[in-house]
Amino acid sequence: MAICVLSLTNLSKFSRISVIVITLFFLLILNARSGLIGFLLALCFIFDIRKIFIEKPVYVFFSVLLLIVIFMHISPDFQHISSFFESSNSRIYNIFSGNFYDDASFVGRMKLLLHSLSIIAAHPILGSFGSQSETDIDGFGVRWGAYTHNIFVYWDQFGIIGFALVSLIICMCYYNNKLLKRVSGVDLFALIVLVLSQQLFLKSFTYFYLFAMAGLIEGMKNVNKHNYNYQKFK
Repeated sequence: MAICVLSLTNLSKFSRISVIVITLFFLLILNARSGLIGFLLALCFIFDIRKIFIEKPVYVFFSVLLLIVIFMHISPDFQHISSFFESSNSRIYNIFSGNFYDDASFVGRMKLLLHSLSIIAAHPILGSFGSQSETDIDGFGVRWGAYTHNIFVYWDQFGIIGFALVSLIICMCYYNNKLLKRVSGVDLFALIVLVLSQQLFLKSFTYFYLFAMAGLIEGMKNVNKHNYNYQKFK
């Protein structure tokens, strides 16, 4: 939602910063690891980091220098901050401190991913629908819900054709976004980055984001056909 607001609305600088700070706050307190990583990646495209580095190198240099000074100033308290996250059993702390294997959820999802990759290697054409219901993969028992929590689940469950169809949807989103940006100046590439990061970072309940994104971009394209010359979208 925050990425859509930042991409589609003409907010003031203060409003944009407010949206970002509020979103980061809730991502941190909710321990939303993949959401935080995806949001940070998307912000790089919202603000076009590459363009900033090229056009404003002096600004970037002094900004980094200021951050270093601030960090050195608060460094005596950094240990207290680190201890707070660690004592709170923060999943975000485990990820950024490198303690991946202290996170049972992360370990379980990696086991599911390895199972999925083994199924793809053994059945690359047809996949193996429901293979997760035949064995205890992650130590939580045999169940239908033990499917891979990322985009490779389509290949695992439905074979190369299912994965190809999903890949086609992603390619169409990218193509339609290029048309929108060229004709009407609307750029939703940051949203594409966010959604793909959620599909890759082992999140199960974000599957529908992919199809919601495809519908949003296609809808924006259809709306703009009525506002601009239809031929421009061909």
